[in-house]
Amino acid sequence: MRLCSFLECGRKHDSHGLCKSHNKQLQDGKELSAIKESLSTYERFVTKIDKTGACWVWKGNKHNGYGRFDVTHTKKSYAHRYAYELWLGIIPNGSIVQHSCDNRSCVNPKHLQLTTYSSIAADTFARRGYESRIAELESRIAELELVYG
Repeated sequence: MRLCSFLECGRKHDSHGLCKSHNKQLQDGKELSAIKESLSTYERFVTKIDKTGACWVWKGNKHNGYGRFDVTHTKKSYAHRYAYELWLGIIPNGSIVQHSCDNRSCVNPKHLQLTTYSSIAADTFARRGYESRIAELESRIAELELVYG
């Protein structure tokens, strides 16, 4: 098998002594240069993660604090959802991926868990202390009713 004549290319010869990629550079009038190898989807994903802390922070595009990842030219995904499916498994219909660390840009699989919208709403309600605030206001209303009848 003949190889591309460009130094250190190693690809299969196509025509004019060059591989298809170097031939394209030549036809486009460009200076011949090394061909950048395309990264796999997995490689592209992991190169956008900062793993220096407990949270693996997404360094790529974000929307409302959530990482966004272009899986293909036409398919986009939230980075934490892609991370869940990559390392933990399929996300069932009706389930969502929640961050136990409350860091929207985290993609650490140890910080991701499946839940539902209703479960998140109840958790948020409890964490923000709405129940105690409602009880406090109801008590205040009862006091006011005693005073003003």
